[in-house]
Amino acid sequence: MNYSAERDDFIDSANSRETSVEIMIAIASIARNIAHAERIWQEPLNSEIEDICHNLEQAPSFYHWGAAGNDWL
Repeated sequence: MNYSAERDDFIDSANSRETSVEIMIAIASIARNIAHAERIWQEPLNSEIEDICHNLEQAPSFYHWGAAGNDWL
């Protein structure tokens, strides 16, 4: 997703989604647009999870993703 107000708003929604900012940034980096980013956040494909993990600096269990917390893999 290109840098835009939508991208920034998506990333800024991390707290309300109980999701680590780093996860939101990783999703935004692989998403084509805001609708795609929302779909990834709600129901990521295995290949998208792999891409997200590749973009993280720490082990995936270090980060929280919504209701799954740090047990999202």
